[in-house]
Amino acid sequence: MKAALEALPSIDQVNVRREDLGTGHRWEITFTKALGNLPELVAHMHRSEIQHVRTLGGDPTPLGGSFSLTYGGAATQALAHDASAASVKAALEALPTLDYVDVARDVYNFGQYRWRVTFRSEVRVHLSYTRFVWCVWSLFLLV
Repeated sequence: MKAALEALPSIDQVNVRREDLGTGHRWEITFTKALGNLPELVAHMHRSEIQHVRTLGGDPTPLGGSFSLTYGGAATQALAHDASAASVKAALEALPTLDYVDVARDVYNFGQYRWRVTFRSEVRVHLSYTRFVWCVWSLFLLV
């Protein structure tokens, strides 16, 4: 944080202290040089969490079929075993139990994939993410 602030053209030198509150952090920033009127710092009330979904198996025969993800009691439509990151993102954001997510997909051997889902929501009181439940509809080996 200190290096990022001091890299800004309007800030010379700062001292930064971070306190862990268990549910977030409290930042104390002291401007030690170039004192004067500076623009107000604004904290964005967002929280992020990353969860992974991965297919396994398919060695040596590649995987095929489809799967579904359930979050907060709501399930996505069937997703192809090799669904793109954009498809998984669209399916998750269509759920009434989620707001915004980012999805990245990693490709492995034998038709295996891993989707990294980053939950991006405004901070709410008692916000907690539940784990995905993933339902295999017809994930199979292609022979």
